[in-house]
Amino acid sequence: MINYTKGKWKVGKATDAMGYETPIYANTDEGRDYEIATVHIYNGEQIANAQLIASVPDLYEALKYIIRELDKADIIKANSIFMLMPVQALAKAEGK
Repeated sequence: MINYTKGKWKVGKATDAMGYETPIYANTDEGRDYEIATVHIYNGEQIANAQLIASVPDLYEALKYIIRELDKADIIKANSIFMLMPVQALAKAEGK
């Protein structure tokens, strides 16, 4: 388990005069936006990177849920590729 900023993460609007520095925000339980990161956007690839970063908490929670439910249901053996890949991805996210 990792301790990350809870809330809905979103890509904000550029904050600099040139339109390159784009913040990623988390909308906290208190209802305020908390800046998580800044992405320098020069083309479509960086926009996609910013959107991917903003989706990470949802992906992380979904992956934890899928692993937990598959493990409880004992549908897939723990050493199968179907469990290995998600478990490795979760471990990477948790810094293991």
